[in-house]
Amino acid sequence: MGQIVTGHFEADGAAVNLPLGFVPAYIRIVNVSAADTEVMALEWWSEMGDSAEIWHYKVNNDGGDDVDTPVKKASGGYIAEYNSTAIDAGTSNDDTDPCRLTGFKGVTISASFMDDSDEVYYLAIAPDRDVDHGDINA
Repeated sequence: MGQIVTGHFEADGAAVNLPLGFVPAYIRIVNVSAADTEVMALEWWSEMGDSAEIWHYKVNNDGGDDVDTPVKKASGGYIAEYNSTAIDAGTSNDDTDPCRLTGFKGVTISASFMDDSDEVYYLAIAPDRDVDHGDINA
């Protein structure tokens, strides 16, 4: 069954492990607080692999910038799959949940993509079908 999750968070200057309940086949992350010439939006397909995504820069519309956008990153990107199902034991005798699930599925977003107090929005999709057609020959 396909799923679509949208959301928002305020960055704290550190990397973010974004719990989605699934590893998305596609995610778009937009930092609406990005300054001119910074990476403002990321697009990632799980088939691209970790740290490989498409960057969209915020470009000042005065015509004076020489920033190319979008840019395909084959490595050194900001997004990686996060898929953990760790179970931890309770930590004290008064712990109300003696065995809790602490892992999750989602993505990790590098701290390098956002600054403290940046406003970040996302759209994550786990489709009913995710098809890799391979090499299409004419």
